Amino acid sequence: MKNLFSLFVVVFLSYGTLAAQDKTFGVSVGYQYVGAVVDGGGYSGFDGASGYYIGVFKNFHVIEKLSFQPEVAFSQTFSQSESMSQIMLPMLLKYEMTQGFSVQGGPLMGIALEESPGIKSFGVAFAIGAAYDFSELLFFSIRYAFGASNQLEDQVFPGVTGRYNYFQAGLAYRFL
Repeated sequence: MKNLFSLFVVVFLSYGTLAAQDKTFGVSVGYQYVGAVVDGGGYSGFDGASGYYIGVFKNFHVIEKLSFQPEVAFSQTFSQSESMSQIMLPMLLKYEMTQGFSVQGGPLMGIALEESPGIKSFGVAFAIGAAYDFSELLFFSIRYAFGASNQLEDQVFPGVTGRYNYFQAGLAYRFL
């Protein structure tokens, strides 16, 4: 949680500089697949679940082709017997390669909304992706996030690591 607080302080302090730049905001919705990768202690495995996300974003143009896009999204995934709800906080840099096509990357934080025994409620991943503008208002985005932090409690699962990887594909609408 200390890392999350530090991140919010940095974003808040940066807002004054970013507020002077061109900006847009919008909403996004799409499909999400979360894969849990577990390794160590004589065990190695993968399990995944599908779901959806819905969120809001704000895009700040930093220089001609580079922008910063923080997002807040609610995501929910479902497996046969369980569901997982999270607040996702991607902080992406976007670079416009050509008119209407951009690549993006940056950290993605996930905060679980329910407690699960032995699983940490906060995780960090690194996202990479791309976006294609259908028009000035509507665009498609796709991204993959690689889990960077161990989601398993060490005292419950000693010597075992668990990371969440995310795949997201969706549509977004910009309000100009």
